[in-house]
Amino acid sequence: MQTTSYDSKVSLKSSLQMNHDPLRIFVDCAIEKGDFHPDSKQDRHLFKKMSEAFHALMTQKDGHERFEQLLHHHSPHVRLWAATQMICVGHAAAHGVLDSLAAHSGYPGSTARLVLSEYLQGRLRPPFG
Repeated sequence: MQTTSYDSKVSLKSSLQMNHDPLRIFVDCAIEKGDFHPDSKQDRHLFKKMSEAFHALMTQKDGHERFEQLLHHHSPHVRLWAATQMICVGHAAAHGVLDSLAAHSGYPGSTARLVLSEYLQGRLRPPFG
C-alpha cells in the first residue's frame, strides 16, 4: 500500500507528539532515503522528516550527545548525514568519518568527497540549518 504525502506528514507529527524518539525517526528516514528514494517527492519528504526530527532532538537535554553517536552508526547513510551536519558546526570527529566514507565507492563515498571539498572551500552549509 502506497502512502500519500499527507499520510506521511500526519505519521511524523503523530510520532513526535506520541513521544517517539526523534533519533529513531532520523535514522529510519536516512536509511530509507538511502542513495535517493526512487520517488523524488518521497525523497524530499524523507529529508523534511529528517530535518524535523533533528530539530526535535536538539531540544532534548542529551540531544547533541545522542546525535553525535550517529557518527558510529552501522549505516553509511546515517553516518554521512550526521557527519555532514556536524562538520559544519566544527565537530572534529566528523571530518574523520567523512574521510573514511570518502575512501569507498558508491553514493556515500562520492557524496563524502563532495562534502569535504565544499567544506574545505568554505561553501558547505549545515543541511538541517
